[in-house]
Amino acid sequence: MSDEFKTIPSNIFNIEIRQKYPEFEKDYKNLKLSVNELTKKYTPYYKRLRREYEARGGKIRKFKRRNGYGNYYYYNKKAGKYIVARRINNKVTYFGSYKTENGAKNRVKELNENGWKK
Repeated sequence: MSDEFKTIPSNIFNIEIRQKYPEFEKDYKNLKLSVNELTKKYTPYYKRLRREYEARGGKIRKFKRRNGYGNYYYYNKKAGKYIVARRINNKVTYFGSYKTENGAKNRVKELNENGWKK
């Protein structure tokens, strides 16, 4: 294996990380794998492998918002509903629960139109 690594030094402690890198690069480019799945698969080396990937000029994934209104709603599996909430003055304020995602989106949109924006 050549010394093409930019952030992972060549020593006995890093052999395992260096061997995992080619598979990590292939998996990281596969957008069907989520960041959570990659983190679990490559624990405890995920951050070091990602740093190496970035140093080699790889494009780092950006977190995407699930909707155009920010992350002000989420799905609660236990309740089976979408919850609209926002942190205001370091306290989470609850704005209702909705059976459908569209109901939650509409509530967030309504709140934004009425001065709820940051």
